[in-house]
Amino acid sequence: MLTCKQATLLASQRLDSTLNWQHRIQLWLHLLLCPRCRRFSRQLQFLQHAWQMASQQPSQEVSLSAASKARIAARLNAAQAELEQSKPR
Repeated sequence: MLTCKQATLLASQRLDSTLNWQHRIQLWLHLLLCPRCRRFSRQLQFLQHAWQMASQQPSQEVSLSAASKARIAARLNAAQAELEQSKPR
């Protein structure tokens, strides 16, 4: 019987390559009995699918207006000044 650590490793490897039949059966049995590893395996598959879908979308340039950039810079400068004032001397 696989440990959870071994099962998560095999679940991850399964996304990248085909497992041999012994590992497939061991993983299947472990996932049948372990709800946490089963959830982890489903999450890995979801993330792989989401990544594939996102990579197929054309990338879009995002640009900020000058006013937005100025607002962000002002807030960053204010936060930096606040940090410097709160440092013990």
